[in-house]
Amino acid sequence: MASFILPNETRPDLAVGLSRKTLAGAVQFLSPILFPAVVVGEHGGQISVAKRITGNAVVGRQRGTAMTATAIEAKDVSYTVTSIEGRDTLRDRDVKDAGGLDAALVVASKSAAFDVIKAVEKRAAAKVFTATRYAAASAIVAATPFDALAKAARAVKYYGTPTLVCTETWIEEFVKIDAVVTTLKALFGDGWFKQITDLSNVTKAVGHAFSVDSVLIGDDEFWAVAGGTGASAYDYSDAAAVVALRPEMMGANAVNTLKKMPTYGFMPLFLPNGAPSPDNPYSVSTGYDTSIKENFVDVDIQAEFVEANGEAVKLVKLPAAQAGG
Repeated sequence: MASFILPNETRPDLAVGLSRKTLAGAVQFLSPILFPAVVVGEHGGQISVAKRITGNAVVGRQRGTAMTATAIEAKDVSYTVTSIEGRDTLRDRDVKDAGGLDAALVVASKSAAFDVIKAVEKRAAAKVFTATRYAAASAIVAATPFDALAKAARAVKYYGTPTLVCTETWIEEFVKIDAVVTTLKALFGDGWFKQITDLSNVTKAVGHAFSVDSVLIGDDEFWAVAGGTGASAYDYSDAAAVVALRPEMMGANAVNTLKKMPTYGFMPLFLPNGAPSPDNPYSVSTGYDTSIKENFVDVDIQAEFVEANGEAVKLVKLPAAQAGG
């Protein structure tokens, strides 16, 4: 039993320091990039978004011939935000180890927030890597490994900039393909790929070599989508996604871009009272759990992931010889 009891109260002061940037450390969170935040005032509803328009221009129209009109229409997509919560407990030794209660509360709130963001990342990955997309994924041919990526990029380009989204293990296996090795050595020389973290410095150039604009690498723990047991088991970890992204969706322009240009996805975000920005979207509360006789710090985010245009994603699979190493 703890020698102190935390009151049941909200702690907006603890939430202020919880930025997704500071929580990341060496991990790259992909969900804010693939699904930029759109602040909503309700827990559910509809948002009108732009869809791809294919025009029908008339060439050499004769007098008296009717024009074919193209109506630019939006489409409504529904959303319902979900509460995603994390909890860290506090004992006497935790307070002592942290150097005091205030410091212990900060540590506990960061720990609980990281639990939340892990769940958020996994939900985003599950939205991108689905059974339907996996079944329709193009297989990469080892002799011509960039063809599948180029085909996927052409298919999604009307929704933004084609970007390769993959896991650490996927990119490590992809660059073992002889034709990929030859290309990368020709571009960057020997020794360019010492370890996975080095890739961030050349993602633009490497992306262009791969027939996409750039490469986003997600943590294996979050983005290697697999699960189930027995006949229901599935494993999509040998797949990567080519996703059309719009850089202009980041920041305050997200809503305007979403409504005016066909876009892949967004994250409806319901901000708690006192939350300063979409990058600090957490609410924090403290309390005492009488059933286990421990104090706790809870962190909560209210969000969901919505695909405005699901056609903006195509999957590709590693050759069988590379899959799984």
